[in-house]
Amino acid sequence: MSNTTTETTIKTRIIYYSASTGGFYFSDINANMPDDAVVVSEDTYNTLQSQLTANHEIHPDTNGNPISAPTKPAYAKSWDAATASWTIDTDAKAAAEAAATAKATQIAALQTSLATVLAQLQTAYPALATDGTYAISSSDTIASAAAKMISAGVSWGDVTTYGGRLKLIYDAIAELKG
Repeated sequence: MSNTTTETTIKTRIIYYSASTGGFYFSDINANMPDDAVVVSEDTYNTLQSQLTANHEIHPDTNGNPISAPTKPAYAKSWDAATASWTIDTDAKAAAEAAATAKATQIAALQTSLATVLAQLQTAYPALATDGTYAISSSDTIASAAAKMISAGVSWGDVTTYGGRLKLIYDAIAELKG
């Protein structure tokens, strides 16, 4: 009988994070590491990777270790490692909030205009208001609204007039909701 010894080699990998590059490096893949690379546990690495799908980004803390942080807001200036948060540009934040409010106001005004044009059209052509087959709503496409107008007996001139108004309003709303 011969004794055979089986030798098993366990390869271990070490994970590194570099604050200067914002990247991870693996000892079994990367031969050269940045000078600021710090060792990261497999658990930390896996946790950080799973948080990337939850609107988070990876940023360095003051020691160069990777941490998870919320995705950069549009009005943020830069990442502050000391506080582990975004530095907020208050002027940009106020401008973004004002723009959002103005946009909501414009959409509301356009929806009011849309309701007015539809009411005018339904007053001129009662079948559009009373017959569910021809009722036009703000969710109709312009082609659908025009088809309903034609089917309800709206004159071609009014189809183009009202249809043109509706198209302008629909397009403006769609652009604002972008």
